[in-house]
Amino acid sequence: MEIKHLSVLAAVCVGFSAAQSCKIELINVNQAVVDSACIAVNGLALMTDTSARQGPAKYWVGVNSSCGVSLPTGQALADGASLRNAGRC
Repeated sequence: MEIKHLSVLAAVCVGFSAAQSCKIELINVNQAVVDSACIAVNGLALMTDTSARQGPAKYWVGVNSSCGVSLPTGQALADGASLRNAGRC
């Protein structure tokens, strides 16, 4: 009986931790998804646009608890590029 309860608790914990991340997509000037990442809430991930005109562009992308995205101060997306919230992951 104890093992069954432990398995259920472990499944609940895994589900909870997975829901604490956001799937973010990096969109290029042609509106194509060029990278995606599952980023932990209040965390950062490095995303890369290999199709950028000036060569591969790398961005540190952060998310808040509402899956809103941000870039560190001084960093900006290339012209025509954008970030999209694709939900929880």
